[in-house]
Amino acid sequence: MLRNMLCMGKACPGGALASLSSRALSTSALRPSPAHPSVRAAVDAGVLNVTLDSPKTRNALSLEVLRALRAELGRGADDDSVRCVVLRGEGPAFSAGHNLKEMTAEEGAGYHERIFVECNALMRDLVRLPVPVVAAVDGVAAAAGCQLVAICDIAVATEKSTFSTPGSNFGLFCSTPGVPLARAVNRYRFNVFKVL
Repeated sequence: MLRNMLCMGKACPGGALASLSSRALSTSALRPSPAHPSVRAAVDAGVLNVTLDSPKTRNALSLEVLRALRAELGRGADDDSVRCVVLRGEGPAFSAGHNLKEMTAEEGAGYHERIFVECNALMRDLVRLPVPVVAAVDGVAAAAGCQLVAICDIAVATEKSTFSTPGSNFGLFCSTPGVPLARAVNRYRFNVFKVL
């Protein structure tokens, strides 16, 4: 059971937060997204569980994965039974961020722009959802994956979770996580969540 949870700016239905038990956090009943097999989703007891399921890529946010996430969130927004959204990653990473293998010179600047436009649209979609969005983090959340956590209303993380924006180590720094991170760090720092 989760205690002392705080929804940031959205109504928190008691049933939705209470259902964030180990049963709701199970990923066994999730169906693959029709938009991409690396995204699985299911509604259970009012909770839309969305799981990034590509441990081999550390749940990288490719263009197709970003589109699949948006499609699943859109389905959830259209479903009146959804009272809460929980995002998680399968394997050792919540998400390592953008898939750098598709951000090559061969793909070209236009393709890179489509990735960033889709990522920004996903972040806007999350903010506009009328229900709380929870990031359930059990591993690494880096770069755009860290941004994904920061944009959520609530972040629940295990002790083995880490958060970073490592692009500067490679001479690449994506500034888009900056604003959500600056807003979320203070919010999460002063709102301690106890998981029992």
